[in-house]
Amino acid sequence: MPSSISEDAMSDFILASDKNFHTALLTYTAFPYAAEKLISSFARRIEHTLADEPGWKVTCNSLASTPREHWVELKWAPVEWEEFGWGISLSPQNYHSAKFLFGLFGVTATNMDPDYLKNPKQYPAMPDADRAQLGNAVAPFLSSIGDPDKTSGWWARYTYLRTVGNWMEPSTLRKIAFANGLSEERDFIAGKPMDVFIVDIFRAVKKAIEGLPNFRDIRPTSS
Repeated sequence: MPSSISEDAMSDFILASDKNFHTALLTYTAFPYAAEKLISSFARRIEHTLADEPGWKVTCNSLASTPREHWVELKWAPVEWEEFGWGISLSPQNYHSAKFLFGLFGVTATNMDPDYLKNPKQYPAMPDADRAQLGNAVAPFLSSIGDPDKTSGWWARYTYLRTVGNWMEPSTLRKIAFANGLSEERDFIAGKPMDVFIVDIFRAVKKAIEGLPNFRDIRPTSS
């Protein structure tokens, strides 16, 4: 049905008959799984496009494999960083996240997050000087696409995308459906299908990182 139908009208339709009510219940139960498949396909679509970039690879795409789990991500990195777990990352944080995080993931040596302390070797620390240099390189672009950029024990620099809402909101899912070729209703972000927009911001951060002559030589504080 058209998205312009009011909630009251939809409620009246659902409650108009037993058949309508039970159909709505079935849809309500199945919809999260349908959305999961939609998001998985979207994440694989992005990975397929990014895979063509020489010297870089998608090192994690749990956004495709387990999109409704906590802390899923789509991470893209220089091949030299694969074993360290660093890279450009898109993460909706968790199933109920209101915003998408996007930025450069690289753990600091002083990260005091309890989850990190339980398994500190999961992500080796990026040297402080390199972390600061990389963060400063990507900061101008991140500030242009989201809220003022931030840093944390996990992220060298990150932002919340201002143009993407909750990943399970109808407005976001409609954009994903259009990007996947499922919907004929044109729905863009900054004049682009959502997959093209996401790929472009990955490439923009990549370009900023590659502007540093030593980025491929960066290694953990202790290997």
